[in-house]
Amino acid sequence: MIKLLIGGSPCTFWSVAQRKHRETEPDGMGWELFKNYLLAREKFSPDLFLYENNVSAASAVKQEIRERLAVGGGNTSKLTRHSFHTKSKEILRPQLRRSRTASR
Repeated sequence: MIKLLIGGSPCTFWSVAQRKHRETEPDGMGWELFKNYLLAREKFSPDLFLYENNVSAASAVKQEIRERLAVGGGNTSKLTRHSFHTKSKEILRPQLRRSRTASR
């Protein structure tokens, strides 16, 4: 069995669409919601995790997300998507072969 944790940034607080009270630093209600994702990741120790980043989140928020999730480099969403895609192919391919063989 593969344990997978899926989550994403709270658009309500970090999006540029939020004109009056957009959070641009890693604190506030949006950050509290993100910390809940970190708690879930720690508690359940998933084999893989997928975190959808909010493209319009402020740079300071994105940087802190990268550090907390221990992912590196440039575009976090591309890195995460690539990592998930690569790992899921490695893990799921043998299971797909077995299921196709079993269905014959």
